[in-house]
Amino acid sequence: TSLDKEFITNVLEYIHKNIGDSSLGVEHIAEELFLSRSKLYRKIKALTGDTATEFIRKIKLEKAKELLEKTDMTVSEICYKVGFSSPSYFTKCFKNHFGIIPKEIRLQK
Repeated sequence: TSLDKEFITNVLEYIHKNIGDSSLGVEHIAEELFLSRSKLYRKIKALTGDTATEFIRKIKLEKAKELLEKTDMTVSEICYKVGFSSPSYFTKCFKNHFGIIPKEIRLQK
C-alpha cells in the first residue's frame, strides 16, 4: 500500500542520512518515526522479510558495494564510511551477503 511504501521510504531515507554512524540502530529509527521498537521490528519484518537489524545491515552493504565499484577508497575507508566499526566484521558480513569478499569487487572493476 502507499502507507507501507511511505514507511519504507522514510526508513531508507533515515538510514542513508545516518549511514556513517556505527551506532545507528533500531532504537534510533524507531525514535525518528515515533514508533516503539517492537512495532518497528514487526513492520519491517512484515514488509521485507528481514529483521530490522538485517535490513539496516543490507542497506549499508549495498552502499559499500556501490562505493567499491565507483570510488578508489580503500576497503577500510568504505567500512567506516558505511558505519561498520571493524573491517574484519565488515568483510565477514559482506561475504555472507554477496558471496565474495570486498577486495574481489575491486578486482572485478
